[in-house]
Amino acid sequence: MPRPFQRDFHVFGEGVYIRVIFVVLNSAVNRLKVYVFMKKKTKRILIITAVSVAVIAAVAGTVLGIMFCGGGHQHFMRTVRARAATCTEDGNSAYYHCEDCGKYFADMLGESEISPEDAVIPATGHDMEYVQAREPSCTQAGEEAHWQCLNCGKAFADEGASEEIASEGLVIPAEGHDMDDGTETVAAQCGVPGEMTYSCLTCGYTETSTLPALEHVFDRAASDGAYHWTECSLCGAERENSRGMHDFVLNGAAEECACGAHIAYAEGLQYAYADGGYAVTGAGDFEGGFLFIPPEYDDGEHGVRPVTAVADEAFMNRPDIVIVRLPDSVAQVGDRAFFMCAGAAFVTFGAGVEDIGDAAFYGCSLADIALPAALAHIGEQAFGECPLVSAAFARPDGWTDGFGAPANFGDAAAAAALLSDADGPAFDRA
Repeated sequence: MPRPFQRDFHVFGEGVYIRVIFVVLNSAVNRLKVYVFMKKKTKRILIITAVSVAVIAAVAGTVLGIMFCGGGHQHFMRTVRARAATCTEDGNSAYYHCEDCGKYFADMLGESEISPEDAVIPATGHDMEYVQAREPSCTQAGEEAHWQCLNCGKAFADEGASEEIASEGLVIPAEGHDMDDGTETVAAQCGVPGEMTYSCLTCGYTETSTLPALEHVFDRAASDGAYHWTECSLCGAERENSRGMHDFVLNGAAEECACGAHIAYAEGLQYAYADGGYAVTGAGDFEGGFLFIPPEYDDGEHGVRPVTAVADEAFMNRPDIVIVRLPDSVAQVGDRAFFMCAGAAFVTFGAGVEDIGDAAFYGCSLADIALPAALAHIGEQAFGECPLVSAAFARPDGWTDGFGAPANFGDAAAAAALLSDADGPAFDRA
């Protein structure tokens, strides 16, 4: 069988080829030969064959009409795509180029010949705009002044575009924050962190950092009328297990504790002279608070004598009394001497106290008391209605109640229960 006639030509654009193979034509001719020499075929077959030949010839003629120019030359077209012009380079419109004869055409069929110059689209040139410089901030980069083409977007040093500038060449780096030395906005405390605030001197930006919590500095002595302790000099917190009761010692006109606390004796009290000593009979000008009764007094008539007693009802109904301290010289506390002194939470008995009268401390706020070895009599309801939890006797043995029954004062808690009974009897030690 003869080799089919075939050729390549461009139809859909540059680089895209459609191979037109005339196998159909060649096959149709061969088929016609077969049908002509067949002896037993009908006239119908000959007619169909004739029609096929006619159709094939028409198609071939059309194809051959495209492929051949008027002079019998067959064009093999290459499509050149349109390309837009840039600022600096020419572009072109779409056209067709025959690779055999070298001619240029405006159409694929080769009917309109053109010159290469006809397809050229001239370069547009730069459309320049001046861009002002932008100063950098603390966090954002700035930009150098330059000229920029509105078409291609490129940057140049001058309007004539003689020197192109790369994008990184326009950048002015951010300056960064210029932070101050900081201000303590929240002071650190013992166990509590503080805060420092830093501000940028340029833009006002702020940031914070944490100050570590402080440790306690237990280097300060503190006291009240009854106790002393050690506390933190920074926050005033009391050191654990540092609290102790004062141990006052007479020093001139006041009593002092080894911790340095001292309380002056009460002034303005009323006194009465009897049996070689003085009894405190009333509060006089005393304004309340710490009632430290002096161990001696001079009325200007009888001279300096010891204070030996607190008279009946001397300080009755004085809730402003907080602490009572009786000197060793006092032997007797009269009936109702401190009756209903509800603010009195502490009382210190001197070593010489022998007799505590009826209801002497009734209704006070005493919780703990220590009774001296010299004590021999406790009157009825002497500590009635006091919230006693401990009553420590220096001599707990030998006590009986008003009915002659032994009293158990060996246990401080049991003794406190007996003494604080609102209807409690008197007690005596043999």
